[in-house]
Amino acid sequence: MNHTTAQCARADTADLIADSSDALRAPTYRRWFGKPTVRIAWLAVIISLLHPPHGLGLPICWLHSTTGIPCPGCGLTRSMSCAVRGALTESWAYHPFGVLFLAFFVLVIVVSLLPRRRRLELARFLQRHHAPADALYFGLAAAFIIFGIARAATHIASAGWTLNAPFFAGT
Repeated sequence: MNHTTAQCARADTADLIADSSDALRAPTYRRWFGKPTVRIAWLAVIISLLHPPHGLGLPICWLHSTTGIPCPGCGLTRSMSCAVRGALTESWAYHPFGVLFLAFFVLVIVVSLLPRRRRLELARFLQRHHAPADALYFGLAAAFIIFGIARAATHIASAGWTLNAPFFAGT
């Protein structure tokens, strides 16, 4: 049986689609560019654009409100809001990870808008290089958590930890 070029191309495309579906479901790709990450990225960028750069004046962190200790993410919204407006020094002062998170979220949004073929190429690339991609992902997550712990420890050491929230008033 003689296959025409068109039949071979269709067969190759079918194999590519089957392989690519697996690539899009690979843990590394999903971690970096999966639907939950895309949703969070869109939400974060929209909030950064709408949120006043210096906050609303309302406490939104339950940990800081109840204990007086900043959580790892305290200041991140204000930091990204400043970064979106080009106020990078103020962004850094609010949270050193703000610019990095904003850049990552913009990258996720751009990737989400790419044609499927380009996203499949990225997914295959991440499949081939999953070890360094995973190391970078988990390294950044660890750095964020370590930063949060160090900031909380510094806050406790410098200001003394006083339970300043109404939640603790009766204790």
